[in-house]
Amino acid sequence: MKTFIQIENHPCDGKSYMMLEEDLIKGYDNDVTYKIPQEIAEKIWGEHPEKEIAKVCKSYSTIEEVEEKYDVDFRDFE
Repeated sequence: MKTFIQIENHPCDGKSYMMLEEDLIKGYDNDVTYKIPQEIAEKIWGEHPEKEIAKVCKSYSTIEEVEEKYDVDFRDFE
């Protein structure tokens, strides 16, 4: 499975964001990208959120199941 996570650094505000592309998650075919601040991603998934998210999403069929497991609403980050 192709990874759908990308860390994007913004020079303007100096912050990092986790970019989750919904169209690469099994069961979705639209273009929503969730832009999650790195610090929030680390609170949810730990020090290396991109690795944890990739592991979880390989075994979950929809982003709703990931949201339910981690009690997070990705729509907050659209």
